[in-house]
Amino acid sequence: MQTLDRRTLMAGALGALALPGLARAANAPATPFRRGVSVHNLLNWAEVEPDNKLQYRWPPFQSVHHKMQAAIYDNIVAAGFDFVRLTVDSGIFLQMTGERRDTLDEILVKTVKSFQSRGLGVVVDFHGNSQVATYAPVKITESLSDPLFEAYQVMLVRTAKLLSVFRGTRIALELMNEPQWGWDAGTAQRWQTMQQIWHEKVRAANPDLTLILTGARGGNAGGLMLIDPKPFSGSDVLWSFHYYEPYELTHQNVKFDSPKSRSWRYFSDLPYPGVPEHFDLAWPIIERNIRSDSNLQPNLRNALLEEARASLQKYLAARPGRATVKRDFASVEDWAKKNGISTARLFLGEFGITRTYGRYRASPPEPLGNWLSDVRLEAEARGIGWALWALSGYGGMSLIETDESVTFDRPTIAALGLKT
Repeated sequence: MQTLDRRTLMAGALGALALPGLARAANAPATPFRRGVSVHNLLNWAEVEPDNKLQYRWPPFQSVHHKMQAAIYDNIVAAGFDFVRLTVDSGIFLQMTGERRDTLDEILVKTVKSFQSRGLGVVVDFHGNSQVATYAPVKITESLSDPLFEAYQVMLVRTAKLLSVFRGTRIALELMNEPQWGWDAGTAQRWQTMQQIWHEKVRAANPDLTLILTGARGGNAGGLMLIDPKPFSGSDVLWSFHYYEPYELTHQNVKFDSPKSRSWRYFSDLPYPGVPEHFDLAWPIIERNIRSDSNLQPNLRNALLEEARASLQKYLAARPGRATVKRDFASVEDWAKKNGISTARLFLGEFGITRTYGRYRASPPEPLGNWLSDVRLEAEARGIGWALWALSGYGGMSLIETDESVTFDRPTIAALGLKT
């Protein structure tokens, strides 16, 4: 926990800092990142040593899961995407030093070039995970005085300098994905301060680089609206928010440990748009999913049935549909206008929905397409660029048709207004 004196001094120091290289961005054109997809398999979830879970394996990104067939690169372009959001495992970049750290830089540059050579813009997104506990994102942002916070800053500055080789191309650096703070005033202010510090250091290292900033609260719209954007005025910045509302729909069949959402793993075939009258159609499917799980003890099964029923009723009572999405996006738009930010400077960094295919039982094509279309159209109506989550990956939220395929899911592509 930070002392009052330190917070006061930090705020004063931030107010005194100059903002170098900002004049160019004041009248910058609309975002060059319009329709994108997140690529989460190439440079993320770096493998760890089997006998030491705190040590990343070297060389990195060598598993079959870290490879991508050339046809998939081609299909990204053919579908009509104009950029990729490339997620990067910050943990291994923080752990490696010397020649190994240099090699990681080379891998990153080579990967960016592989997309840009196909005419795609690239958002380099430092997208930490908790696989190696030492570098869990929540620890990086726990304290302004922690050496890990400083090390992360050094990593950002180094990467910003590295990306200067792409000056004049469609390139951006996203400082951190989904910071897990901000549900109280103290940690929300801490995230504001941390992001200001990182922004100043990175901007000094690369005055021309587009930076993507985010609110707290897991990067959701509510977290963005807690941010005071005045300290970033004039900077070439895009403001990111993620959208997965309602979670009961978008995270069907996903396993959660929280009592409030643990029943979602049994959700499938939810209607969208939805109304309370849909209960009698939706409930028998969810009930069957729970009762057919032979691994459940009777007490837990009964608890899950109660939780699932209440969650479904809540979902349908809210009457989810286009009007709900429009209201949520209007709130973000109002925040932007209030702060003098063009909506073209907003960035829907993630949105997605689990679908039914292979071993996954989640959303069938019609409600999936309805939701994706509603979100995409509300973003585009405001000139907001977007990135679908995700190109590939296990769990059911995947653009690739099946886990072993190179072709894309046609209902998803159609809902995104792209080429099937």
